[in-house]
Amino acid sequence: MPFIFLFVFASIGCFLLYLTIKEIIKAKQERQKALREKAEAEKRGEVFCVDCKHCIGEDAFSKCLKFPNNKESTHKELEDYLVTGIKKVPKTDFWYCSICRWSEDRCTKTGKYFEKKV
Repeated sequence: MPFIFLFVFASIGCFLLYLTIKEIIKAKQERQKALREKAEAEKRGEVFCVDCKHCIGEDAFSKCLKFPNNKESTHKELEDYLVTGIKKVPKTDFWYCSICRWSEDRCTKTGKYFEKKV
């Protein structure tokens, strides 16, 4: 009887290992495909924000150091100063790369302010 339980647990473990290996192989294949597509796009002369020296981050939410988002200080910052007496230094925020690439007065689709990372 104990051998049956051992066999069942071993079978389940092997199946889970198989699924894990299958997912790892699939992720590797998708990464290779993405790298091939990127290489083909670079051959066509396209540029990508993640390869630019002004880009902060490596994902879809990367921000561009070239274009600060000049927000006015909020009412909350003034409120904190009046309560604590400590002035907050406003943080400089930057536009997302995706917004800069679609905006005609910023980088545009062609990447006119693109500078290769060193």
